[in-house]
Amino acid sequence: MTEEELTKLFERGDCLTFDYTSTLKNFSYYSQMSRFYKKPVLLTSKMSMFALEKSEFHYFNNGILVCSMFARPEVLKQFKQLLRKKGYMLREERFYSSEGEKFDFVDMRAISELACQKYPCEQDLKVVELPTPEEFAQKLFDDNNVCYTASKMEDIHPKYRKFLALFSNGQFIVSDEYCFNSKTQDYLEVKDFSQKYKKYLYLRAQYVPLNYIEAIYAYAQKFDWFISEEEHIAKWHEKHTFPRASKDAIKMNMYIDELLRNNECLSVVNPLPNIMSPDRLKYALFADGSLIVDENISELLREDIRRELSEVFPNLSITLKTVPSPYIPEIYLWLLTRQKTAKQIYVDLLNERIEHLQNELKISKDEAQNAVLAISGFETWDKIEQITETQARYLLNLEKSNLKTSEFWGIDYIVSEYKKYKG
Repeated sequence: MTEEELTKLFERGDCLTFDYTSTLKNFSYYSQMSRFYKKPVLLTSKMSMFALEKSEFHYFNNGILVCSMFARPEVLKQFKQLLRKKGYMLREERFYSSEGEKFDFVDMRAISELACQKYPCEQDLKVVELPTPEEFAQKLFDDNNVCYTASKMEDIHPKYRKFLALFSNGQFIVSDEYCFNSKTQDYLEVKDFSQKYKKYLYLRAQYVPLNYIEAIYAYAQKFDWFISEEEHIAKWHEKHTFPRASKDAIKMNMYIDELLRNNECLSVVNPLPNIMSPDRLKYALFADGSLIVDENISELLREDIRRELSEVFPNLSITLKTVPSPYIPEIYLWLLTRQKTAKQIYVDLLNERIEHLQNELKISKDEAQNAVLAISGFETWDKIEQITETQARYLLNLEKSNLKTSEFWGIDYIVSEYKKYKG
């Protein structure tokens, strides 16, 4: 898209879908404001009332809809329905530029960045104080909106009910424990959800306290499309896992039993120098060189994983083997009783930090424990006992990154964080 085309779009209408945090200035401003407000609030854009979680298209209030080549027809259909419900017209739908080239994500981002300049964030910021959880939940179900993540008509993994809710009008509500700068939860879980379930419309995620998510599912029980969490889990396992006594399950168990015999898993803690843990990339690496990968992973990604692991373990002769999707999570379940878990490794790390603070600063064990808890983002030790293996891998990833940064600057990370904690 040329600069002239961009300019003309904004001369003829205002963009109602732009990403209001797409520039560094806006991202920093919204991040700063989110820390400024003490009460639970939603920070949004006055102009971008239909801001999207992922900008695959943009709508202007003069009726122009500009679409990326990657925009999915079923998502566009949902968005058009939303426009009609809200009383907005659709005059023209553009998939091609004047030069006959399809618009791509670069063009979509350029629209957002120009919009951020046109509508200054200081004036465009909209602050909405959250009502009670019950009032918030009730409002979401107006106009017969369906909560897809609690609907028996949809095929969505039940684990997401713990921290998000997606509605038929595109409203996307997420626990603030999963925000970008979270100390305890992997924000990429939210991205994974929208990437996995591409057929739905996603308006910009609204981050709220966890009890607001719980209120949504409590209110959803009123509707005939609702499925309880217990039923949801049972239905998911019935469809997506092998029946326990089936030939497939027996074959899988025999495979894993043979694989783990006198073999150590090297990916219980993410071995790669990035935040893409084995849970997300769907692989398991073993000391005998076996690299077990989900068969649904693309060949290109498989080779990327193999290449990166070969760089980390140059003396390991890696053999790539593909398996059906249920194998990978089952392998990690078996490992819980076979070798040290990621959670145990994380708890050991916290205990090392406590001892380090005691020795370096000559403080009591209780004070060191409380400091390490606060630094790590947990309220109590009981909360740490409740973390999953996936979460532990993420937390260890964070620690690896923090330690790398502190080593670069030549500082003692935990002592530095303790001083910040004490103010």
